[in-house]
Amino acid sequence: MKTKNRWISIAFIFSLLGIAFSLYLTSHHYDLLYGLREGKSFCNISSTFDCDAVNASSFSEIFGIPVALLGALSYLVKMLFLVGIRAFGEEEKAKPARFFFYLSWGNILASIYMAFASAFILKNFCLFCVSLYAINLVLLVCAYKLRPKNFKP
Repeated sequence: MKTKNRWISIAFIFSLLGIAFSLYLTSHHYDLLYGLREGKSFCNISSTFDCDAVNASSFSEIFGIPVALLGALSYLVKMLFLVGIRAFGEEEKAKPARFFFYLSWGNILASIYMAFASAFILKNFCLFCVSLYAINLVLLVCAYKLRPKNFKP
């Protein structure tokens, strides 16, 4: 049980980081979209690592909604699942743990797609986005550790 609580705590902390980074990227996206930013972003460190180019690209939105905002919402939902895993009894924990596992896989697949687009189409990377890819990987490991017994995906 202590080990599960440790994985829940790690997942909660990384979900908070995911929300913080995603909200920063959402704000940055709107600043770029409406011309509110003066000068370059502090994470533009080279022609390869250019947050402005990535955040202003067509890959930064889905149906006019910033991908970063969708990411922030997914991390918030993950935190709610973590609260459920911690608060519910043994029998009820399986459902939020399963949903946390599935959502973590969804985030990893989205990260792979976005990393591919950054590397091969845009040929630019955003440091915050790369950090979110790493956060998603850590959360997938946590989801694996928190999965219910006898879980078959």
